[in-house]
Amino acid sequence: MEQPQEGLCCSDVAIDWTVRENVRANLRVLVKRILRKYGYPPDKQEQATRTVLEQAAVLSEAWVVAGQPRQREFQPRVVRPRPEDRYVTCVPLVPLKAAAGAFSDPQIVEDENWEWVEIETRRPLRRGMFVAQVVGRSMEPEIPDGAYCLFSSPVEGSRQGRTVLVQLRDGKDPETGERYTVKRYQSEKTMEPDGTWHHSKITLLPNNPAFEPIILTAEDEGTVQVVAEVVEVFS
Repeated sequence: MEQPQEGLCCSDVAIDWTVRENVRANLRVLVKRILRKYGYPPDKQEQATRTVLEQAAVLSEAWVVAGQPRQREFQPRVVRPRPEDRYVTCVPLVPLKAAAGAFSDPQIVEDENWEWVEIETRRPLRRGMFVAQVVGRSMEPEIPDGAYCLFSSPVEGSRQGRTVLVQLRDGKDPETGERYTVKRYQSEKTMEPDGTWHHSKITLLPNNPAFEPIILTAEDEGTVQVVAEVVEVFS
């Protein structure tokens, strides 16, 4: 029964035959014709016909879904903006490795060093924002491997729980081998008797449980710099 069923359905996948009774009726006639041709018992033909039509409905839905075009992934559109359009409709497109160094002080970033990309966002743009591609699986599913993200620098206020781009001066991200990483920031602080405080522990957390966090102690505090925050993921 499987081969006749497949042959009957494939030609009608483009038609929503589940709501078109004339198509269903035609299929029923064809199924019964094939059953008689192969000597199927007459008293079992009605049940067999219903079974074939039910299975065909499931298969046709799967074929239609498989034939749907996949949602297009975000691709940055490079533009040559007028000066008045910069940080209004577009921002620089910066490799993360370059951003980790250059945007450690966004006040001295030269806009002419980068390509510009036009983006659609409800966020007001400002100087210090840029788009970069994040490679790696440690922040999945929130940031898929290869996703383009909008970053904002500098990071103002508390960094606790925020997803940030961090420059590692004496260490490397074990996933990428680079001296920068995108992770969720968590810190523990210790208050001194004179009222000052310092970080006793900084943990850079992945979202993907398959990856280990990067843990920095008080001795490492001066070797890590938070460069920018992820404020939007485009893919």
